Amino acid sequence: MKALKVSLISLLLLIYLKVVLILDQATTIDISFSEKGNLLGFVSIGWAKLLATLLLLIIIKFIFKIKIEFKNKQWITLFTYGWPALLLALSNMTIYSDHAMWQAMLHGFKVSNNITLLVLGTFSAFIVAFFEEVIFRAGIMGIIKQNVARFPVLLSVVISSLLFGLVHAVNYADNPFWDTTNQIIYAIGIGSLLATIYYLTQNLWIPVILHTLIDASSFIFNLNSNFTDTKAVTGIDLVSVLVFLVFVAYSYYLLYKSQPSKDKKLVF
Repeated sequence: MKALKVSLISLLLLIYLKVVLILDQATTIDISFSEKGNLLGFVSIGWAKLLATLLLLIIIKFIFKIKIEFKNKQWITLFTYGWPALLLALSNMTIYSDHAMWQAMLHGFKVSNNITLLVLGTFSAFIVAFFEEVIFRAGIMGIIKQNVARFPVLLSVVISSLLFGLVHAVNYADNPFWDTTNQIIYAIGIGSLLATIYYLTQNLWIPVILHTLIDASSFIFNLNSNFTDTKAVTGIDLVSVLVFLVFVAYSYYLLYKSQPSKDKKLVF
């Protein structure tokens, strides 16, 4: 009975995700950024997605009866647990950033343009991160952890992370094969860390913030290449594989280390 409940609620959450994404495409506000007449790209503000997230919080808590943790504590874990995510965000801003964006921000944009780009890009990333964390961490991870008797923590982290990555498979319809494949690999790795941190901190805001920083650094500092699609790849991306391996291994290490029993098991 509990397995059916978990499956049904997870399916409903994924259907909700799909419906909101369709609605979001029709209602998103796109704000363009240009330098000397050359269009660099757009920042998209999904206001409908934000409203849908607030509604979903109510559904998850009061209809699905899933406990959502927003405890105001352990903010230091943004650094002690979240340092791989922070390093990834930093690399998005530097090593893997657009030369065109840095040129525009340093030499072409006015200060007001830079502030607008940073604020709107971060807000756009927050909307996406908040929505996805509520779906996958608060919702799917929460329902699994509350209703699975054996290995609830490990299964909730693994399954929610796999689903978080696999939902990106819808991008196969519009994007190149290897771009989407690498995105799935990359997302599973990130999902495992965010799920682990949510479990350890019992504070959904921490994975939301880390998720926002990862996405914002990519949205803002890769704005032009995302718009012109100049970073398409033709095979497995080693960076995506490295993120997957490091994040998954580190997540398991944190979970293993957190076990209260002195007789630690390989899974719990």
